[in-house]
Parts: sequence; C-alpha cells; structure tokens
Amino acid sequence: MRRSVPALSGLVLGATLALACASASVARFSAAPPRPDGCQLDLYQSKDEVHRSFETVCVIGVHTGTSIFSHKGVGGALEKAKPKACECGADAMVIMSASEGGFWTSGQGKAQVRAIRYTDTARVAGQSDADTTGRRP
Repeated sequence: MRRSVPALSGLVLGATLALACASASVARFSAAPPRPDGCQLDLYQSKDEVHRSFETVCVIGVHTGTSIFSHKGVGGALEKAKPKACECGADAMVIMSASEGGFWTSGQGKAQVRAIRYTDTARVAGQSDADTTGRRP
C-alpha cells in the first residue's frame, strides 16, 4: 500500500505539470519563406478588417500554461502565436477564436489564428504597415 502512494503522487504531479504547460499547433497551407524572429505583424479581429489581398499561410492553435510563471489570458496566447506566424512567413494574424479558461484552467488563454501573407504590392520600400492598413504592428 505504501508503494502506491508515491506512484499516485508522481501521477498527480505529472498531470499537473502537463496541464500547466503551454502548447501550439500549426497547420501549414503555403510554403512561404519564414520571416525573421520577432517580426512585426498586423493583428485583425476578423478577416473583414483586412483591406488587402492575402493568402492564408497557416492556422495556429495555442493555449497558455496555467502556472504562476505563464503569461496567461488571450494576450498571452496571441503572443505565443506570433513566433509561429513569423515561421510561417506571415505579415499578419487574423483572430478566428479566443477565450480564457475558467476555474479548472486558472485563466488559461486559448486562441486560434489565421496567419496571412499579403499578396498585393501596396507596400513599398520604407512604408510601414500603418501606412497601408491603418493599423500599427
């Protein structure tokens, strides 16, 4: 009987750590070249806000961890999605869904975003995203 208590404790600890970890999944739709780490991205609440031609390069699903060290909430989830969008070669992210967990997930942020790449030639050398989209990255 005593041997089962440490095993059960290990199982509970492992499950807690697994739930506290953040994760991201990526479904690629285009072989766009990656952008540099920390690239600037436009952010849209819906695809109707995008007033430029674009293609979807990937869809990213993320959720934050639940530990006290995690950047929780929807903002944290969107921050976790940014590096993945840059890896996909995106110019912007369009929020498809976003939510925050309740009691059992301790404020865990979840988001699904569409990473898009502009296909028009509206941007010229030296022109910022705010000049072409009205939004700052």
